[in-house]
Amino acid sequence: MRIGLVVLLLCGVSGTQESLAPTVEPCSFKMSPEQIRPQILAPPDVMDRIVVIPQPDSPLAILRADLTNMRLAIWPGSSDEQPAAYTLDVKNVGDQPILAADVSVFIGRFGSGHGSGGKLGRPLAPGQQTRIAWRTGGGHGTGPASDEPAVTVFVEHIKTAPCDYRPSQRWLTRNGGTN
Repeated sequence: MRIGLVVLLLCGVSGTQESLAPTVEPCSFKMSPEQIRPQILAPPDVMDRIVVIPQPDSPLAILRADLTNMRLAIWPGSSDEQPAAYTLDVKNVGDQPILAADVSVFIGRFGSGHGSGGKLGRPLAPGQQTRIAWRTGGGHGTGPASDEPAVTVFVEHIKTAPCDYRPSQRWLTRNGGTN
């Protein structure tokens, strides 16, 4: 009987301690209400293919994508990208410092293709802007012959002090919608 009472008391104490722990939602961000429409710089033959994925849940906003050095050869079901240098200007529109981030330029559709990306080089305080620059080694991608590849620009990953976060990524579908 004493053992049962001790176990009951320990369970009660343990349950009480857990219920007093604060509930923390480390990956929730308060965003700046400003609407940002990214500026795109690219060669004329590539411009119509570029899509910046809307990521309203991302505390890192893409302000400008400079893909003017992109050289892309496209034929049914395939694409070749020549080595080039790309830059994305980004801004922390959230309420927490961003410690690390990855951004990407992907050529293809539906997860079939190739891409490259850059990394945030320093922490970015709320409201701050910076430029992320990188060189791509080029690449080759294939997909269904009926699909024309898109050039998709997006924030892939963000790290803040309390969490690692992957913003929403709504990719283009075959009919021009998103998934």
